[in-house]
Amino acid sequence: MVTLSGAVAQGRGQEAVAGATVTVKGGGTAQTDANGLFSVSAPKGLAEVTISKAGHASTRVVGLNTAETTEIEEILRPAFDAAATTKAPSMSLSVLRGDPAEPGNWDDLETGEVLNTYGEDITIAVKVQVDDPEMNTFKTGVASIEVAGGTSGHLNAGLTRNLFGDPRGDVTSFSFSASELAAYQGKVNLHVTAYDLNGNRVHLIQPLNVLSPKNTNAVLAPQNVNPLAVTFADNLTFGPQSVQPEVRAALLEQLSGLKASALNQPGLSPMAAPDDASLWVDVPFSYPSKDLPRAFELWRSFDGKTFSKVFSAAPQRVAAGTSGRYMMRDTSPLLTPGREVFYKVRAVSDSGAANSEMGNTTPLGRYTVNLVSPSQAQTLVSLKPTFTWTSTGASDLTVSNVIVLDRVQSEGATVAWLSEEMENQERAEYNFDGSAAQPQLQPYHAYEWQLASVTINAEGDALAVAADYFNLYNVYAAKSGPVHEFVTGGAQ
Repeated sequence: MVTLSGAVAQGRGQEAVAGATVTVKGGGTAQTDANGLFSVSAPKGLAEVTISKAGHASTRVVGLNTAETTEIEEILRPAFDAAATTKAPSMSLSVLRGDPAEPGNWDDLETGEVLNTYGEDITIAVKVQVDDPEMNTFKTGVASIEVAGGTSGHLNAGLTRNLFGDPRGDVTSFSFSASELAAYQGKVNLHVTAYDLNGNRVHLIQPLNVLSPKNTNAVLAPQNVNPLAVTFADNLTFGPQSVQPEVRAALLEQLSGLKASALNQPGLSPMAAPDDASLWVDVPFSYPSKDLPRAFELWRSFDGKTFSKVFSAAPQRVAAGTSGRYMMRDTSPLLTPGREVFYKVRAVSDSGAANSEMGNTTPLGRYTVNLVSPSQAQTLVSLKPTFTWTSTGASDLTVSNVIVLDRVQSEGATVAWLSEEMENQERAEYNFDGSAAQPQLQPYHAYEWQLASVTINAEGDALAVAADYFNLYNVYAAKSGPVHEFVTGGAQ
């Protein structure tokens, strides 16, 4: 027997699931703690793990080889319908060996069986069997190499495919080309996850033996590793990010207290975070040569000494900026506010490997703002009101903007005032900066107001976003924070 440890969260970058039951077939049973962490006995070799909790869908992990790894990170979602089945689906794979129209050309893969790619394209069929099939079906899933995809997308898994269920059948398929697989060499794991209509999840781990043409480019050490921890005051929405780092840098320079160099990340479409929040670490770096390695690997440590690999990906599949800049993202549930984390980036080819210098950050906790005045539905408000608010979880610097919208002008929202950025302030007099559409609000008129607000630590390597619905900072478009409607009084 071995000790299997891991973490459970509601999704990639999302909050921990405490009190979940982790059961290993032929092994032990354990409960996740307040941080979603657990340790449980498991047989050495192939193991099957089931994770469940009242009110939640369940997760089944199949094909885990504890002789190779004794750590897992899994997802457990709240059930969509508490009265529906909470039994995880089962899954099986088969590989194409010829004409796909011939049923005999699909070879079933046994659990744990190594699939050799032989430097060729591969096509794999996925069969998902759900519980209560008359009322339930396979909905969606992700196939990815090295990192299991999550509910918020690929999350930098490197090489991924989206899977979609078909009500007419329980089988779907996906393919990887030989050129795509060329980022890997030797033993890697293919992760296939699937969800049913109620959020029940199955995660199958399929070992691959990838045979690819050699990449003999000389490797150099990646440079400028500057991790940025992001805490996002929303556990469901991953907003868009700018794909133009130079444009973002120019805008962030306006936020005089913020460290624009730390926030200047290449774009990327989006495990334990604070409650009702998301948490991840972006690791930007540069590579000093146009002759790229086979892959970049991201390595993580919590003591600065012992590192474990997060994932690897071909340079072409890592989020890229200009001038040899790249970014990799860590969404592990082991990330925790206040816990320092260290990273290295390794360049790998068949000629060798080279490590970057170490970079580190300490994630912030959840940052929120609460509107005070004008209060919700307040009437007879001054035509030049003073807006006030409070905040919780602020770090060394906060930057806020007041946004006043005129809902009467049109069916959409007309901006009556977008204030300049304010540092470490929790009050603002209307039009203090002279930027409002009118010097005062209209009498007997309906408006609403809200904030965009972000906080960052003194080192500039960790930030927390409370609200930025209109993407003012061009960093992350966050779910809207609180909004207050009010009505002005007469002429004053």
